[in-house]
Amino acid sequence: MYTGVLITGATGSAKTSAAQYPFTAQLIHLHAADATRKMGGLIIDANGNYADFVRDQCALAGRLGDYYEVSLTSGVRWNIVGRPDLNAAALGGHIADMIENVQGTSLADPFWHQEAKDLASQVIRVLRLAEGREPTMATLYRAATSYEAFEDYVKIAEKRVSTAEQHDELASIKFWLEAKAAKLDAKLRPSIAAGLNGVCSLFDDPKIREVFAPDPLFENFKGFDRLIEEGQIVALRVPKSQLKTVSTIVGTMTKLNFYDAVLNRLARAEHGSGDVGRGVFFVADEYDGYTTQPGDGDFFSKCREAKCCAVIATQTYESFVAKLKNEHVAAQLLANLRTKIWLCAEDNYTARQAADLCGEIERRKVSRSRNETAKLSAFSFLDGEVIAADPGAVGEGISISLRREHLFTPRAFTSLMVNQALAKAFDGVRVLEPWVVYLKPMHENPEQSWFDTTGRIGLDAPVAPSRGTPLGVLSALACRVKDAVMRVGQRPQVGRPKSGRQDRAPETDSQAEQEGTPAP
Repeated sequence: MYTGVLITGATGSAKTSAAQYPFTAQLIHLHAADATRKMGGLIIDANGNYADFVRDQCALAGRLGDYYEVSLTSGVRWNIVGRPDLNAAALGGHIADMIENVQGTSLADPFWHQEAKDLASQVIRVLRLAEGREPTMATLYRAATSYEAFEDYVKIAEKRVSTAEQHDELASIKFWLEAKAAKLDAKLRPSIAAGLNGVCSLFDDPKIREVFAPDPLFENFKGFDRLIEEGQIVALRVPKSQLKTVSTIVGTMTKLNFYDAVLNRLARAEHGSGDVGRGVFFVADEYDGYTTQPGDGDFFSKCREAKCCAVIATQTYESFVAKLKNEHVAAQLLANLRTKIWLCAEDNYTARQAADLCGEIERRKVSRSRNETAKLSAFSFLDGEVIAADPGAVGEGISISLRREHLFTPRAFTSLMVNQALAKAFDGVRVLEPWVVYLKPMHENPEQSWFDTTGRIGLDAPVAPSRGTPLGVLSALACRVKDAVMRVGQRPQVGRPKSGRQDRAPETDSQAEQEGTPAP
């Protein structure tokens, strides 16, 4: 369970209703009555309706008191960059990862990413000295707006420092300001600051600032360390339809803060009893919108030891490649999720990758060949049979060989029905063989089989070609030609008939139907 689950499926394949919802419900209900074993976790709701489902499931499990929602209307006030446990460089790295996720990755020119990280780190340092508190996204924006604004905060910090450690910190900031920032080209400095200001300026809006960049006096978020310890289920409701880029920023920073809180349990366990505590879970739909590498890959590789169950969903593998700009980086991320469930795919890349991952087997392949030595013979191009021949030799050869082919071809992944999936699971000890599974959506009766609901619609559909289609016309024509030749009993003559012979009149469609032969 703690080795990760990846759910992939195109729009309308039921990956949310038939996979994400049931898995989330099971995690909420697991050990619900045991205060020491019930699971806490984080659920990112990018659409705005997942949080309602989580609250309903908490109520059904008797855990409504454990439901903890973070949204614009929940009353929770949280500074998403308020991390006194992280030094400025580490927090600046989180902010740089978030900027990269929002603005895109540039592997060809890492200069801008590194400079944005450096600027964020220096601004965090000076704000901590000047204001004596953790920075917010809004104060980061105001301090990084211009070179002069940064200098003003340095002057404020000079009046507040008192300890030797603070003096050393201020001296380091001044050195960076004079030795690097002041010597940058006047046109380059705003370009570097634009990367940081582009995301931080969004939190200078009064409504957004009130919730996600509040004054310390009004902040009431408990912190993930405490929430995990108490077994709380945090639902982050940030609908992209309303918040746009702010949704991606808040979701990414929340995810990174949660990762740190989960992995910090490992360090505490090593110095304590060795037990990391209760199990936790991380659930995210449309996860590709919040992906950051290498942070996510590192977390998934360690979350088993930290007892964290990750259940993430996305539409295609291609979305990870598009976000990370590198196929190998995306593959490294996906490789750390041991259980994979593929619903119907609508892109070739996902289908091919899934087929390759399921492996190959040896299949028997039968090949047939025909040869004939007759002077003249008639051969049907419709059904591949010899219908008439002069005396001679006609032979057929059959050969059987073994060939390695995909266990499930790429076409199998693009032909799945709704609520039908291919799964490759890991049970904690061994990797199970890939197989077809039939999922039960949350809104359907769990006592009814897939074959009695979704499957019946597909299985009852006609598979024979209709007579009105081109394939049906060709099939009927082939039957008529074959039946006519069998009745004549010999090869049809070519040219004018011999004298004294009476040709048989052609049959009408009505006569053919009476004899059992379909008319085209």
